[in-house]
Amino acid sequence: MASSDSNTDDSLYPIAVLIDELRNEDVQLRLNSIKKLSTIALALGVERTRSELIPFLTDTIYDEDEVLLALAEQLGTFTPLDMKFTVIFFLKDFCQNLPTEIQEPVIMNNILPCIKELVADANQHVKSALASVIMGLSPILGKQNTIEHLLPLFLSQLKDECPDVRLNIISNLDCVNEVIGITQLSQSLLPAIVELAEDSKWRVRLAIIEYMPLLAGQLGVEFFDEKLNTLCMTWLVDHVFAIREAATQNLKKLVEKFGSEWAVNTVIPKVLTMSQDQNYLHRMTCLFCINVLAEACGPDITVKYMLPTVLSLANDNVANVRFNVAKTLQRIGPVLDNAALESQVKPCLDKLNNDNDMDVRYFASEALAVLGA
Repeated sequence: MASSDSNTDDSLYPIAVLIDELRNEDVQLRLNSIKKLSTIALALGVERTRSELIPFLTDTIYDEDEVLLALAEQLGTFTPLDMKFTVIFFLKDFCQNLPTEIQEPVIMNNILPCIKELVADANQHVKSALASVIMGLSPILGKQNTIEHLLPLFLSQLKDECPDVRLNIISNLDCVNEVIGITQLSQSLLPAIVELAEDSKWRVRLAIIEYMPLLAGQLGVEFFDEKLNTLCMTWLVDHVFAIREAATQNLKKLVEKFGSEWAVNTVIPKVLTMSQDQNYLHRMTCLFCINVLAEACGPDITVKYMLPTVLSLANDNVANVRFNVAKTLQRIGPVLDNAALESQVKPCLDKLNNDNDMDVRYFASEALAVLGA
């Protein structure tokens, strides 16, 4: 038992010495402790490094420039796998809190070479972890350094074979956009983004969809129609339901940005065409789109352009489509005027309420009750 306690004490001794030296008023002692970091981190292991060593490194951020330079040099020596995660975990805070006068040279000369190695690391988990934080360096380094030094790394990560790397970059594009502007971003990364819109991993496609309204708003309607509109319509017929669902919400957000006139001229005709598709899932997607577009476009456009298509699908030979007609009429009912409800919606729901399919009757009855028809 005594031997076990002794071993524990022995394992704690290096960190205790390091902590004492990190706190010492003597700069030379602090420098000496910094130079032992990789050795002690390796001895401690990743968990104890994170819980015991990292807090003291965070304190060191506010130290003398000489100590910070030594720390920056040491970060590049954390080569074992577990230690790479430690560097990544510590990276953004360290760079963010460097004194202004030495921030750029320290990052460019000491940190960036380490980052470049990690981008090309053989371990996909290391690359994925880095992709989740690397975009945060853009506001720190500024526009020119981001364009010259970081964009090539981002582009490489967008094309990485690991889907989590691609996903983490896409999910943090707004950090870069705020620094370099949408024009530069689109010129540099848009081809890769468009390629990812058809990525084999559906979560990557989903991340692109969720980023699209922001991208569209910043690019403007003309650029969007030329480069991205077709892409957004393609998502509506994706084989993954989560993508089709997200794509319909994406349409609503786009209409809110570009206006109902744009919807009438650009989106609605393509959506209504889907009602004639041989695949019943696509006909249902047409209804799902109308559910969200009606709210964004208002009563006049809904009655004139979309309601006739909904009513025509009440005669569909697939029960799932017919009961979704009932659900759509219930959903868009509050948008419609009383005349449309009485003369068009109620007769259609009455007909569906007598359908030979039990589910169709159920949803028609529910819609009639909700709409008070």
